[in-house]
Formats: sequence, C-alpha cells, structure tokens
Amino acid sequence: FMGEEWAATQPFPFFCEFGPELAEAVREGRRREFMRFPAFQDPATRELIPDPTAESTFLAAKLDWDDLRRAPHAGWLDWYRRVLAVRHAEIVPRLAGIGCGGRYRVLAPGAVLVRWALGEPSRELVLAANLSAVPAHGFPPPSGRVLWREAEAAGDGVFGPWAVRWSIEAMSEGDMLRAEEGPSHG
Repeated sequence: FMGEEWAATQPFPFFCEFGPELAEAVREGRRREFMRFPAFQDPATRELIPDPTAESTFLAAKLDWDDLRRAPHAGWLDWYRRVLAVRHAEIVPRLAGIGCGGRYRVLAPGAVLVRWALGEPSRELVLAANLSAVPAHGFPPPSGRVLWREAEAAGDGVFGPWAVRWSIEAMSEGDMLRAEEGPSHG
C-alpha cells in the first residue's frame, strides 16, 4: 500500500471519479458489498463508509510527504531501505542457484527453521523465525554469516517474540544429501 514503507498514517480508501449515474451505482454497490461484514449490518454504520466519488475521500488518502523527514516515519523508511539493500546484495544474486523448494522444520507454534540449498558448493540460505508473541525454543546457533537479524534471540536456542534471523551457512553432509533428494518438511 502507498506509504507503507514509512508507516504513513493516511487511510487508503477506495476512490474514483465517475459521472453522476455511475457514481451513484458505485456508491450503493460499495454499501451493499460491505453488508456482508458483521460490523456493517446496521444501515447507519454503512452510511459512514467514505463515498468513493467524494473529493474529500480522495484528499484524505493523499500522502503527507513531509512525514519522510519526521519520526517515526523516517526510521521506518530507513529500515525498509536497509532490508531491501540486504535483499538486493545477498539474496537476489543467489535466487537462480536455488533449484527447489526449501526444507523446513516447525519448532513450535509460529516458529520455523527453513533451509534452501544454494548453487554455491555446500552453502544454504537459512531462515530462523519465531513469528509468535511468545518465546520459542529449539533454534540452532548460526553456523555462518548472519545477513539480517530482527528482534533479539534470548540465547540457548530460544528466540524471543517476533525474532527473525537470515543467514548463509555451511551445509552439513546430511543436509547436502537431503538437498539432493528435494524438498522436505518435518
């Protein structure tokens, strides 16, 4: 969505510019569409849906470009630039060498370890992620170069909530054999 890379606070409502006949059909069609959602069962609530043909709806969605220089927006933009630079320099050049899907192991609810064999001899791209709100156990330490780390690992194989680590690692002999066999899970 527009402005996501700097945490823009403007809404992103549907807006359009049609003549009077089509405008009314679009306005009413949007309200009928929203009737399916429990929060919009009440006709009075549906009246609060922004009119997609109103200039005020369009103006509410316009980005405030000055946000790029203010906190917290500037910090978010910097984060996106850094993570995309790592992806561009470290991941994209290796994508062609990944011949098949990754092998994964679920470590806990919301926690996973994924390994993709790279075209480089005995190397793999590794994602270790705890995408839950509680700490998760069973993460191995990285055996190679860490590319990106988000949130902190609690140590001893424990990742705190929302912790993610990307790394390029050496494959074990068993991992090399499994990579030759193709994707697996477990």
